[in-house]
Amino acid sequence: MRLLNLRKIGAGHVIVFCLASSNLAAEITTIKVVGKDGRNVPNAVVEIAGKPVAKPQAASSVMAQRELQFIPSVIAVAKTSSVEFPNFDDTLHHVYSFSAAKKFDLKLYGGNEAPSVQFDEPGIVAVGCNIHDQMRGYIYVSEAPTFAVTNHDGEVVFEDELTDRFGDISIWHPLADQSITPELIVKSSVIEARISLDDPRFERLDPYESADY
Repeated sequence: MRLLNLRKIGAGHVIVFCLASSNLAAEITTIKVVGKDGRNVPNAVVEIAGKPVAKPQAASSVMAQRELQFIPSVIAVAKTSSVEFPNFDDTLHHVYSFSAAKKFDLKLYGGNEAPSVQFDEPGIVAVGCNIHDQMRGYIYVSEAPTFAVTNHDGEVVFEDELTDRFGDISIWHPLADQSITPELIVKSSVIEARISLDDPRFERLDPYESADY
């Protein structure tokens, strides 16, 4: 497989590459993200420009609070989507973000008392709790027709074949080292992207947290 172009974008740790689909040896249906040591990387956002190759994205999503954590810790939403922040803990939370893509402030609340938040600008929104500093979450707001978050196995699996349908592919993870070029390997119907996650905080974002509440 020939790598046509690779560029890295800003402080958001977004790694973007474009592949020559005519050179692919297989009908690609899966993108798998792993670390340099081969470990699966859950909670990585895979974004594909070009024609839609997946079901339309939901108009609303959920980032819950449970056991003093945001669950899931990483979600990806379409531009103009809303996100709900239900609190399942016995303590109150104060959820906020100072990110350029979206600033919001949900003062102390429990249960479903907080209103949903709409995300109108693309970008990466870091979410925290003003009471519990260890709580960290990330919302990736996308304008692309196709995007998803990798599961526990580090995979995004598409219903349709990607060959001859995609343009740029972006991979984002909050702990990715964007200074290191990813290694790309085609294995049957899978593109495997090896990225550098040398930050010890990786363990706190693994394993992948289910959105089943």
